[in-house]
Parts: sequence; C-alpha cells; structure tokens
Amino acid sequence: MRGVFRGTRERARIREHFREDLVPTLTRKEILPLLRFLPDQTGLRVFDVGANKGLWTRALLDVFGDRVEHVYLFDPSPENYSELTNREDNLAGMTAGDFERSSVSQCAMGSQPGKATLYTNEEGSPLGSLYPHQEAGWIDLMKHVRLSEELVVSVDTVDRFIARSEIPSVDILKIDTEGHEMEVMLGAEEAIAADRVDLITFEFGVHQVESRHFFKDYWLHLTQRNYSLYFVTDAGDVTPIERYEYRWEQFNRNVEYIASRLPLQSAARDLRAATKSATAL
Repeated sequence: MRGVFRGTRERARIREHFREDLVPTLTRKEILPLLRFLPDQTGLRVFDVGANKGLWTRALLDVFGDRVEHVYLFDPSPENYSELTNREDNLAGMTAGDFERSSVSQCAMGSQPGKATLYTNEEGSPLGSLYPHQEAGWIDLMKHVRLSEELVVSVDTVDRFIARSEIPSVDILKIDTEGHEMEVMLGAEEAIAADRVDLITFEFGVHQVESRHFFKDYWLHLTQRNYSLYFVTDAGDVTPIERYEYRWEQFNRNVEYIASRLPLQSAARDLRAATKSATAL
C-alpha cells in the first residue's frame, strides 16, 4: 500500500528527515534515559500513547531491540492510523519484524471511554489535541499554529484495554498527548494501584496550560502512588526530583519526565558502551 500522506518524492524526504533528525533526537532525549531503569530486562511490554507516526516506537526498537516483547500503539487520527498500519511504505521505517511485535489501536486514551473532539491544524499533525487551544501562545512550537480542524474520535482507557487484552503488566507507559497526560494516567488507575505499571514517561509544559494542570498535580498524583519522579534534560541526563518546587512549573517549553517504581541505575561505563550503537544513529 502506498502511503496516503503526500506524494512519493515528498514522502522520501519526510522519511529521511524522520530517520536522520527526529529519531536520533527522540533516542537521546526519551529512549536512552529509560535504560537507567531497565538496563537488562527482557520481555518488555510497552504502551505508546499518542504514537503519531510511530517515531518514538522506532527509536525504542532501535535501542531495546529484541528485549521488547510487544509495543501497543494508540493514536486517534485516521491519517496516523493509516501510517502506523502501512507495512509497505510507512514513514517511520518499520520493518516486517517490527510489525510482528506491535499492534495499533485507532483511539485516544483518557479517564473515561467514549467520544471526544480532536483539534488539529492538519491531518496527522503531531500537535493534534483534545483541547481547542483557543489562544496559541507565542513560542516557536505553536505561534503560527491554529488547531482549527475538528474530528470526533473514540476514547478508550488503559485499564479497559489491559483487561480486554489480558495484559499482565506494562513495563513502559509512554504518554505524549498534548495536554491530556493526566487523564490518561487516571484511566490507568486500576493497573497503577495493582503495581502493574513500572515506568511512566510523559511530557509536561505548553499544553498543560490548556488542560489547566500544574506539575504539582502530577507530583502529588504519582508520589502518592509510590512513584519517584525524574527530570530528563535535553541531553538525556536523568535527575531525581527530591521534592516539589515551584521551578518545575514551566509552561513555555515541553519537558520530559519519568515516573518510576524501579531504581535508578548509575550511568556506568558498561551501560554507556551498551548504548553506543544506538547513540550513533
């Protein structure tokens, strides 16, 4: 199946940009930090909530390789679902082997099942959100973007999906949902309470203005459920957050955080050597 997003030449250019620029950035900032908590575990089950074109999963599989048992990808956009299930011409460069250990659901995730409005600036946009963003703000990410297109999409919850699919546990729950992160966590409350989710990696910043959440909300919600929180720098360094401070309330950029019930491993030389091939991407 030929991809539906743009023409052949444009798709080739986008695919190269993804592979040469975006995937290495995701690898450095979002995937390699996870090795500090999962240095040698195998049989990993991963949820990619807000998968978009699958670049985060592409970076994950590049780094963790055969240690990943299965990745469950979720995205409500019909355009993104077409890309994520396109075995012949997908933009993320997913191989036949990658498709064998991944599955895709065309839905948003939230605190309750049902329907919601997806606001977007174009089909398949990474900026699509369940919040209307009536005033875009004035940073490079959003200043020229208007989420003026609306699409009704299905919403599921992590708990319902886990129960329906009989998944015993989730090693990594990745959430990148443009402000809807807290609602996704609330929809995973049963699994979290049963100690069935080890790591939650999520984005906080610009879009929480729209959802009216503070970092304090995340801090209280997660620490009360026995998670330790960590700040991830742009270089991929992992810093423990020992206590809540107002300085974490940053709304002019997006920042990655990790909530973990697993101990943080030292950045030992052997761990760095193990990831050498991934950082060379």
